[in-house]
Amino acid sequence: YLDENGTYVLVHELMHTLQLRNGIDLGNALTEGFAIYYGGLICDKLPYPKNHDEYYNEWASMGQFDEITLANTESSLLNPPDNHPFSYFFVRYLAETYGDQKVYEIIDAITEAAQNVKGKVYAGQVNPLSQEAIYEIIKAHTSDKLTEEFYRYFSGLEEPVWSSMDLSESD
Repeated sequence: YLDENGTYVLVHELMHTLQLRNGIDLGNALTEGFAIYYGGLICDKLPYPKNHDEYYNEWASMGQFDEITLANTESSLLNPPDNHPFSYFFVRYLAETYGDQKVYEIIDAITEAAQNVKGKVYAGQVNPLSQEAIYEIIKAHTSDKLTEEFYRYFSGLEEPVWSSMDLSESD
């Protein structure tokens, strides 16, 4: 997926710069997913051999998430098996289900909540909010049933979401 001149890496890291503009880490469920999903949308406009969805769908189809169940979906979001792909699928779900504007509202809400308590923590801590508190903010802006809804999306009920996608190389 990475291009020869490193454009994707540059865009990905610039996305992190945007998310950290207020000095707040967005937590495990969003940090890498935001950079991959929105950075990927930018890079998809460039002449890459495959887009970011294809790359992560192929990665996930290798069985990386076979252990994800409804019972451990929330804990997997709080402490993902690998921040990059699982977080990507979560942000993709949020964007597709609730829209980009809602994702930006969630980021603003996390930033505001963290800034309200930042003075009460030791210097150098990027986000004084726990992963659980961040996830509660995400749920407050989406659905109380977010874990179940994401699991259904992610698992595709019968088969993984990526298994129904065409992963063939296009000319």
